[in-house]
Order: sequence, then C-alpha cells, then structure tokens
Amino acid sequence: GSWDNYIYALDQYTGALQWRYETGGFVSSSPSVSGGMVFVGSWDNYIYALDQYTGALQWRYKTGDGVLSSPSVSGGMVFLGSRDNYIYALDQYTGATQWRYKTGDILYGSPSVSGGMVFVGSEDNYIYALGD
Repeated sequence: GSWDNYIYALDQYTGALQWRYETGGFVSSSPSVSGGMVFVGSWDNYIYALDQYTGALQWRYKTGDGVLSSPSVSGGMVFLGSRDNYIYALDQYTGATQWRYKTGDILYGSPSVSGGMVFVGSEDNYIYALGD
C-alpha cells in the first residue's frame, strides 16, 4: 500500500511492477495473501480483496471508518479491525459478514489468530479474545 491511494504488486525478484489498484484513500495497512487473493484495508473505509496475479477486484467491504489495521486470514475468514470500533470476520471468498464485535474504541492493531481464537488490542486499553 501507499499514501498515493494505490495497492502495488511487485515482482519478488526484479521489483518490476506487476499491477496496481487504486483505492479511495491512503493505504497504510500491510496486505495479507491467501488462496490467490490479496486483502488490504484503506482509509476510505473499505477492505479490498484482489486477485493476487492480476489485481482484479474480487470484492470489497465497507466498514464505518478507515481500515488501518492489517487483516489476518485463517480458516476461510478474514479478520480486521476498523476505526469504527468493530472487529470484523468476513468470508474470505465472498466478503460476507460472518460476525462483528464492537469494542470500546478505535482498532489500529492487527488481529492475530490462534487455536480458533482471534486476538486484537483496542485503543480502549483492552485486548479482546474472541472465538468459540
């Protein structure tokens, strides 16, 4: 991602540009790659799912505010935090909401997934452990 609103894919050996995709805002989150898809958030309130090889949009999901945290992918789900105070769990392939949980403040931190649990810190000074 970049402050010019683009997500870039570069050749791992040469650094040559493979593709780029323009979002509607700054991109400060780091991408996650899984199942041939690239997942990345933007300050335009969306998380984007792009084809890893072409950069074609597969789906995008609008949250209530900017997505600055980096998404995590596990078990067919994409987990992310937003400045709207919610932790989201989205279907990896469709972007459909599986669940969301409201915290007490903005989420800048990136979720971690382990043992069927999602862990993420919030600006409300709490660490959330969500799962089965």
